[in-house]
Amino acid sequence: VTGALLEAVESGGHDVQHFTACVQWGEPPRYALYAELGDSMTTERSREFLRAFDRSLSEQNIEYEAKRESTRLGAPVLKRVAPGSYQALRQKRVAEGAPESQVKIPQLSTDMEFGAGLEVLEEVTLDG
Repeated sequence: VTGALLEAVESGGHDVQHFTACVQWGEPPRYALYAELGDSMTTERSREFLRAFDRSLSEQNIEYEAKRESTRLGAPVLKRVAPGSYQALRQKRVAEGAPESQVKIPQLSTDMEFGAGLEVLEEVTLDG
């Protein structure tokens, strides 16, 4: 997943400053990508990034591709978060006692509540 995210960022020159992918349960479940984006990332550019991620993950992982084709796994969603959200996460963890040099915000999280405290400004889907 992380490799597909990095490839999507690099291949399209997308201005993605920070991101974290996690599973969002539902019928069907899907990946939710929380991202802090630069100003050049319009809704359409964000959708292009999401398409690139979906395509890259399908190319890198045949199980993902099969689950997407069978609709056992839904299309990913991009959740644009407010500027400064990731810095605020870092500061919160430091305030909770974590050494600043040890605080790393994951690019892939198993925490189903990862985005619960983030201000989501926009949700972008593949179908618009």
